[in-house]
Amino acid sequence: MSKIKPGQIGRFNGKIGDLVVSKFRKMIIGRSTPSPSSKLPTAKQKQIRAIFALITTFISKFADYIAIGFPKAVGNQGGRNLATKYHIENAVVITPDGYEVDYEKVVLSKGNLVAVYDVVVTSLPNRELSVAWKMETFVDDKNKATDTVAFVAYSPDLGFSIGSTNLAKRSDLEGSLTLMRAFAGKKVHVYMFLVGTDGENTSPSEYLGEYTIL
Repeated sequence: MSKIKPGQIGRFNGKIGDLVVSKFRKMIIGRSTPSPSSKLPTAKQKQIRAIFALITTFISKFADYIAIGFPKAVGNQGGRNLATKYHIENAVVITPDGYEVDYEKVVLSKGNLVAVYDVVVTSLPNRELSVAWKMETFVDDKNKATDTVAFVAYSPDLGFSIGSTNLAKRSDLEGSLTLMRAFAGKKVHVYMFLVGTDGENTSPSEYLGEYTIL
């Protein structure tokens, strides 16, 4: 690492060939880029990289829901980072072929609204998923009858999800979602949570099981 005198390269911050130029405590510092490591990754490093790639790819399929369901930021971590950390630690299973997502452990929301209960999902003809639920009779400043239902179906075979963050209101006690033709005959994993009228507060998400789309 070396100091660069003002005027030698003008006002610059970045990379020129193998030289990286940056400002540190009012000084302009130049250093060479590190050489690629010749060491092969350890088994542990390979494991970490494989799990990280699996989870980051998986949660990207739920980006819109995670953006609502996880806190916007805690300290220096955004919601996407918190979701990644949770799923790496809790939603990965080892298989003979490597690693897979444990769909029952998937969490799309970690809010504190009161959830609905006795949820029943039914797969109907013409690729329709019907869902019904019961709700607590009380309401307060946070939990309201007009809170909306987020309902999501994910197909491992297709590798993508379909759903709605406004399927119905809490007080409707039922709703339905018609899936695209590509989902016909496929198995899907289904999740649900509530979104407050402010668009920010949510209930914890619930895994509702696996269903075959008719």
